[in-house]
Amino acid sequence: MTGTASDSGHHPPPMTDTEIVRVAQQHQQTGAALPLHLLSPASHPTIISFIDSRCDSPTSSLSVTEYVSAIVYLISQTPENSSLSSLLFSILHSYLRLFYSARIPHDSNSLKIIHLFALHLDRIPRNDLACIVDLLVSNLSLIVEPDDAQPLDLIPPSLDLIRSSDEVQRAGDYVYSVLDRIISSNWTKVLLVKTVSLLRDFSFIDKVRAREFLQKVFAGMEGVDLQDLPSLVYQLLILASKGFNKRDVIEGIVHFFGTIMESKTNSIVRQVEGTVLLHVNFAVKQDPSLGQEVLGLLKSDLGAFNHFTVVVLLSVARVRRLNESSIGILKTAVVTSYHDHKFVRNCMWLPDMLKEECLQTVQRVEKAVTRAIIEQCKFRILSLKPEQSIPIIKLLGLLVQSYPYPMLEHVTRLKELLDYFTFMHGQVATSLVTTLLPLMKFSPDLQSYMILVTRKAMFRREETVRIAATNAIIDMLLAEKQSKRDGSDSFQESSSQASSSQQAELPSVMKMGLFQELSGLLQRCLSQQARVKEIMYQGLVKLVLLDPFTAGPVFDFLLPHFRCFYSEEPDFQLAISCCIKSDSGKVCLEEPLDCLLSCVSWILLLQQHGKTDHHLEDSWACFGFSLTQENEAGRTLSAETFFNGLLKIRKFLRNGHLEDFLGQTQDPGSRSLEEDKDSYCALILSGILEVVLNAIAIELENSTDEEKVILEEELLELVDLYESLEKEVCTEKHGNGIKRGIPRSNVQDTQAKTDHNTKEWHHFGPMILSQDRIPFLATSSIYQILLTAFKLLKATGSNISSESQNEGKPLCKTSTCCSKLIAFALKASLRQVKSLPLLRNNDPLKTLIYGDIKVLGPPLLKLVWLLKSGPELDFHKKKKESKGRKSVEDREEQIYLSLICLKELITLSFQSCHLANLIKDLASVTATGNNLENGIDTGLDDDHELILQVEDQLTKDRQLFMEKSIKPLCFELLALSLFRESEVLLDMMLMMGNKLPCKLRNYHGAWAISICKSNTMMNSKTAKNVVALAICLSTPPNDLIVAQDIAAELLKVYGSGESDPVKISETYPIINHSTKSALASSLLQLIESVVLDLDWAVRKLKASSAITQRYSCLDQYGEKVPSLILEEALYSRSEALVNLLSFFVVMNLKDPHAEQLLRLAARFYKHLASLTKLRIAPKGSKQLLPGVKFQKLAEITCKKLTGPLYNFVALMQQNQQENAQGKGIIGRIRRENKCIPDLIFQIEDYEKYLIQLSKVSKINLLRHAKRSTARDFKILDSKKITREEEPPSHESEQINAIASENKSCEEEEGRSDKVLSAESDSVVAAEDSGSESEACDIIVKTKRARTRTSKVVRDSDDES
Repeated sequence: MTGTASDSGHHPPPMTDTEIVRVAQQHQQTGAALPLHLLSPASHPTIISFIDSRCDSPTSSLSVTEYVSAIVYLISQTPENSSLSSLLFSILHSYLRLFYSARIPHDSNSLKIIHLFALHLDRIPRNDLACIVDLLVSNLSLIVEPDDAQPLDLIPPSLDLIRSSDEVQRAGDYVYSVLDRIISSNWTKVLLVKTVSLLRDFSFIDKVRAREFLQKVFAGMEGVDLQDLPSLVYQLLILASKGFNKRDVIEGIVHFFGTIMESKTNSIVRQVEGTVLLHVNFAVKQDPSLGQEVLGLLKSDLGAFNHFTVVVLLSVARVRRLNESSIGILKTAVVTSYHDHKFVRNCMWLPDMLKEECLQTVQRVEKAVTRAIIEQCKFRILSLKPEQSIPIIKLLGLLVQSYPYPMLEHVTRLKELLDYFTFMHGQVATSLVTTLLPLMKFSPDLQSYMILVTRKAMFRREETVRIAATNAIIDMLLAEKQSKRDGSDSFQESSSQASSSQQAELPSVMKMGLFQELSGLLQRCLSQQARVKEIMYQGLVKLVLLDPFTAGPVFDFLLPHFRCFYSEEPDFQLAISCCIKSDSGKVCLEEPLDCLLSCVSWILLLQQHGKTDHHLEDSWACFGFSLTQENEAGRTLSAETFFNGLLKIRKFLRNGHLEDFLGQTQDPGSRSLEEDKDSYCALILSGILEVVLNAIAIELENSTDEEKVILEEELLELVDLYESLEKEVCTEKHGNGIKRGIPRSNVQDTQAKTDHNTKEWHHFGPMILSQDRIPFLATSSIYQILLTAFKLLKATGSNISSESQNEGKPLCKTSTCCSKLIAFALKASLRQVKSLPLLRNNDPLKTLIYGDIKVLGPPLLKLVWLLKSGPELDFHKKKKESKGRKSVEDREEQIYLSLICLKELITLSFQSCHLANLIKDLASVTATGNNLENGIDTGLDDDHELILQVEDQLTKDRQLFMEKSIKPLCFELLALSLFRESEVLLDMMLMMGNKLPCKLRNYHGAWAISICKSNTMMNSKTAKNVVALAICLSTPPNDLIVAQDIAAELLKVYGSGESDPVKISETYPIINHSTKSALASSLLQLIESVVLDLDWAVRKLKASSAITQRYSCLDQYGEKVPSLILEEALYSRSEALVNLLSFFVVMNLKDPHAEQLLRLAARFYKHLASLTKLRIAPKGSKQLLPGVKFQKLAEITCKKLTGPLYNFVALMQQNQQENAQGKGIIGRIRRENKCIPDLIFQIEDYEKYLIQLSKVSKINLLRHAKRSTARDFKILDSKKITREEEPPSHESEQINAIASENKSCEEEEGRSDKVLSAESDSVVAAEDSGSESEACDIIVKTKRARTRTSKVVRDSDDES
């Protein structure tokens, strides 16, 4: 029991500081009474002064701590209401003053005293406590070091005591003012960290100030030391679980590490991020709602996506319950960003600001995904389908290329992946090896393992496995050669390398290469399937391309195999029949002899161009051949044997006849089997002919005039033989009805595929046996053949009416020879262009075979002009004469094929920067013949100024090409009724027009509109293309304006309930009875594309609406935020679409256009409902008035679309009842059972939200709606409908069966029924803001249009 002060008037004797400390120690042991001096108020100044005196001690920290601890202990032993309470305040105030004046050291002892004071704050009077808080807050600017912030621990408990006390007036306001002072003060990095640790103790903080604190924290986090960031984030995560807004905390952390810290990419930052991820993962496990906030943030705001977001998602995905959602959001974010970018890139009606914002989002997502670590590549490559595995392999290849050394750490896993090589799909296996090639030069172990895997694969039975293994072998050989060629011979010898004694025999510079090590596998390839041999032959050519000195060893390798099919003694023989074998009544190719000869031919040509003797010995040693005189002679003999063999084959082909090559097989069997063999022989021979023609074309390039005459004659003869072989294959195919080969031209992949009126001859050349085989003809060779054909065509045209005056044999006896040469050149050109994407960009054969493929463009265009302007091409006259009909038809096909080639070339030029000058070359071509005289070139001067205004050279070239060639050609071909050819030109114009700026696009769109107004054509497909061109080249909003004009004229041709149809439109003659269906289909397709655009825009608007509601509608510059700009553009686009749809809903449309219109209208009303719903403010938010554009959209929708749509539906059902016996009525009833109720539901859903918005905004948005429109439908018995004429019994049963399915149809639409039934018989009033005295009650009856058994739905007769 402690003592109390005496009533005596005598003052107690004074005590020193040392005595006070001793008394406190004795009191702890004995509990004796406190000295009277301590209890006297007069002694308080002396007691406080001892603190100052002890600060001057050499050991001030320990001295002050000892004394203050003793005084506070003694005070704690007295009653709370004693005079010592004021002493405690004075001691604390004095201590803090000395602390901030730096007289008391800031160390662990001072922290101990602060915590001691915190335990006894409740003894201090509340008004005095407020002074302590004021002192602490006023000295916030002095906090520089972490220990300087020790006294701040007193603030939270002090504010709690003040807030719950009645001593302080307006205590709550005072507490909040303290918080405001803390927020408004300047925070150092130490103060920021300390404040975050204290925030969780502010249990009384409101949401507004909590958000302000968080904003202040995240704004200053950049200045915090890196080592403090993990603990700071941990404290923030604790705050999120203690009542602070979880979304704000997560958003701030993600934004800080993903955006602000993005530029600080070093190892320390990555370590900090790793620690932060551990804290996030732990916090999510403790509080799963934090994980949901992470997912919700990224799901609602794609702008929050960054590299840190990806790793956070992957970290959260480790929590089992959030795994699927995390990965799903990650995938959705990536796919959505790229879809948005693709949409924005092609969308013309979006503002530029939105396009830039979308592009930045895509770049941010791409950068984030690139940094993410894909840990499941192995599992996914093995488990997914081949087409799904390729993107994963591409990702693996990107990691190998970008981070080769880190990937070496995963060689063990890569080897495990290679163990499944023989079980993979061929394309996957080949791609995997190609991907891992860059790592092999750094890892001998991986290279050795790859050789082992391919060796095993070559002994498998499956052809796809052997093909993959062959590709792997070739790729490894090429990688080694490329490495040596680059001077970085990083490939190391594998485990199966030669012994040390063998290595000593080789030159030190060129040790044993992979070719010798893999020569056994290459030899085995010669006994495999034909496709395996093709790959190997192509690989050998690539090998020689990289190292020309390897040509000799390759010849030695191939010569024994070549002699199995070629012999000179006693007579020349080319055993083509030995290349084919029959097994179990089936014929198959065993040896691709044409590929072998192509390989040999190319190597001979390369050897001639790069003939040299330097380093030949090293090259031979690399392939494992000893350098003896016998081998030296054999090396020369091999090349000469192949050279002489090709010459004899060439001579044999020129002098032989078709009967000499076919019919060589003597095996007994059915006639069908023999014909199959002959067909295969013809295909092989056609390939050999291409090899020979390629050699002749190469010789043409550098020959003299006399030599050219001879070579051209030889060229014509071989082309004639080639056409005979084509006819043979075609005859055999049609004779037996069996597909014996795959046509080489692949023209059927073009527009000719759907044109059954085209001739069959252009479908079969040049021919191949496998679709992915590269051509035998080089681009340069095709170019020479085109030049020759062009020259012969000009000569034939000039001499067609007179006999040739040249001495000797004429250049071309008849136009037939010239026509065959042109046809061959065009087919080869098309094959060349179509097969270009088959090879990778780094493939050595791409340069050799395809070269500068854009050189084909100008001769093709010149050929089109010459074919069109030729004297024989009088289409209308010649088509009437049977004698000239064949020539005219051939010319038409040649023009068409030339234009197809040009179109494919232009398509490639858009995809490759190497073909950028193609358009410039085409623009430089001048029209030939009498084109200029016919006025085709007129108008160039008119738009010369338009071209001069363009700064970009590529745009100028495109504009010039379209003016000089495409438009004149299209005009003339349309005049000649060559519609198929015109369609190709229109497609070309559309492709290039889409690349032009808006001004030029509109210019060409106006030209297409003029064609529509001046040309009367009955070909529906061509008319559809012209209209599509006019609309697509008109930039928004002009595109829908043009569509509305066309729809207005289309309405006149179709007719409506108020007017009869006309045969042809006066304004647009292109719209007539023959083309109206196609044009209606085209416009409906346009409507569908616009609806799809609106779907994307509504989703983006919905995603950004939540963000817009949280912040101001204006940015920092006072301009509208992107979401509001998007919203206004959306309203304008929707309004134009309503105007377009308004023409269709009054047309007399027939199925299927009517059904398509109903489906599109239902989708459009769904978007309108979503837009209206977004205008309704959520609870707790301020309701904004709908804008003028929104009100106008609602007005024209009600006036022009909704009412006429109900009439359109009623007319459809009336026509259905009148044609109940018609063909296809069952299918139409089934479809209408779905689309009509869905349309009604979407309309009513839209009007429901309009009513709700009208109610909350006090603006009547339905004042223009049809007042008494009821959604009732009268149920008529189908017996009454069919009373006059009963349907056949079978048809009647089917109709009844379909009608009986209505119940199940209603179940499928259960969701719609529930919504409608909830709205049924409801009365909602909306006040009109335009007049205070008038109000209109809008009564909406929302009854479902239901069908019953044997019933038909139609509008009630008693409704007006």
